[in-house]
Amino acid sequence: MDSNKPFSKVSVILFLVIFCDKVCSYDTSRVKKHGDNAHEKFYDINSLLDSWQEACQSESGGIVSVPDGTFQLDPIEFEGPCKNQVTFQLDGTLQAPTGIINGDDWIKFHNIDGLIIQGSGTLDGQGASAWQDKCPSCPPLTTSLTLSSVTNAQVTGITSLNSKGYHIKVNKGGGTTIEHVTITAPEDSPNTDGIHTSEANNINILNSDIGTGDDCISIGEGTQNINITGINCGPGHGISIGSIGKNADDGSVSGVHVMSCTMTSTENGVRIKTWTSDCSATVSDVTFHDITIDQASNPIIIDQQYCGGSHECGSLLDSWQEACQSESGGIVSVPDGTFQLDPIEFEGPCKNQVTFQLDGTLQAPTGIINGDDWIKFHNIDGLIIQGSGTLDGQGASAWQDKCPSCPPLTTSLTLSSVTNAQVTGITSLNSKGYHIKVNKGGGTTIEHVTITAPEDSPNTDGIHTSEANNINILNSDIGTGDDCISIGEGTQNINITGINCGPGHGISIGSIGKNADDGSVSGVHVMSCTMTSTENGVRIKTWTSDCSATVSDVTFHDITIDQASNPIIIDQQYCGGSHECGFYNAMSRN
Repeated sequence: MDSNKPFSKVSVILFLVIFCDKVCSYDTSRVKKHGDNAHEKFYDINSLLDSWQEACQSESGGIVSVPDGTFQLDPIEFEGPCKNQVTFQLDGTLQAPTGIINGDDWIKFHNIDGLIIQGSGTLDGQGASAWQDKCPSCPPLTTSLTLSSVTNAQVTGITSLNSKGYHIKVNKGGGTTIEHVTITAPEDSPNTDGIHTSEANNINILNSDIGTGDDCISIGEGTQNINITGINCGPGHGISIGSIGKNADDGSVSGVHVMSCTMTSTENGVRIKTWTSDCSATVSDVTFHDITIDQASNPIIIDQQYCGGSHECGSLLDSWQEACQSESGGIVSVPDGTFQLDPIEFEGPCKNQVTFQLDGTLQAPTGIINGDDWIKFHNIDGLIIQGSGTLDGQGASAWQDKCPSCPPLTTSLTLSSVTNAQVTGITSLNSKGYHIKVNKGGGTTIEHVTITAPEDSPNTDGIHTSEANNINILNSDIGTGDDCISIGEGTQNINITGINCGPGHGISIGSIGKNADDGSVSGVHVMSCTMTSTENGVRIKTWTSDCSATVSDVTFHDITIDQASNPIIIDQQYCGGSHECGFYNAMSRN
């Protein structure tokens, strides 16, 4: 027995050496340093992939380890199949490249049976460097961690910080448990879902803290048997099933059990969202149990007419056509919520009065967009636009790129050849150009609207009329970077009463006469209005030209002007706000 003891000790030592050689496979000496900053460390992708291959092809399995420290890592894919279970030990911080990067995935594991991702480390997607360049309606940016066709996986203990797109995505796999993870991104970060599943089964998401700018957990098409327990969600959009049914081949979702979760200061609590389409997919066997919801805007939502967060899809125009062609009239409704909307035109004639009920927020695309109009109603007799909702023109994204002498940018709401219309209750926010334009119509009343843009926003007239008659603009609050109300050529019989104007350039008639065919303006009655901190109070501006148009029958009555630079202006030699024309040259010579 004594003679065997030294041999036993040697065997143990040899075993440990061999085991460590198999398992501790990543050589940290292959971390590279670049640049003058010694703290900038970059993983050599080839070395990391070599370590993965060694661990993946080991009959006894292996470990790939990221030690304590911060390391830059370009997009990488760890490919299987592997011969045994592999552990990815994350104790340091991996940082994605800054800005938008090509591809759907930053760190991807594919075609692996038996995977453990664990540790106290962080995946830092550096999303803030990419979010600013992403349009709201574009597809999601790069996912930080993707498990694709991975089975029997565990993800535990790690942190995902500021992913560019989704934080963790589980696709086409099964038997995955995600537990004790922390997922964090600002509440205004776009499409930063915490965990997204699709075509996956037997998933457990447990005891984790998730706060993002989108769904904390989104359960996508084809997900079967998912258990979500002990999640602290917020900020974010809550826990969502869907959207399901946008594509004809979307798979059904069933066996969803959400228990003992808390939603704090989220947009939604729990939600099911399905598209109206020809897809035969269903959502079934769903349990929400013991859910605590604290200060969620919409605690429970079941939306069977989901439109992708956008009303650019066919259902809005389909709804308009249905309402427009109804003999008894109809309603087109925008519900509570925020929706992206590309430029759209609602065309008549209609068979009866149509109501456009705006209770949510419609957002224009960012930046300068082509065309004169964002939301246009044309050739309609009998239109009501009402509600507590908002048209958000997202003008700030366009004003910076506009030259001061360029034509006005896109108008948020245009009524063109519309008669007998009412616009009431809505808010127009930060239009790129004019907020509301009434052109070639009659019998329109605009009342109790709120129009807002910064005082330095260019050409953001609140309400502009041209070639229109019998117009009433009543009891509204308007503050912009240009005229609160501008009464353009060809306007006849307009009553403006109870307007609070400011900031802005006041209430203006004109300019009239720049073009030879400008129509005359008459019957303008402005009463009981207040101008506060405006550049002008009330103004009439006409060009010196060969145009025969006139301005007549104008009344300004009971006007309160507080801190206006120019309380009353009648300018018969208007020059478009420019000092290049002859009148101002003549004045300078005098």
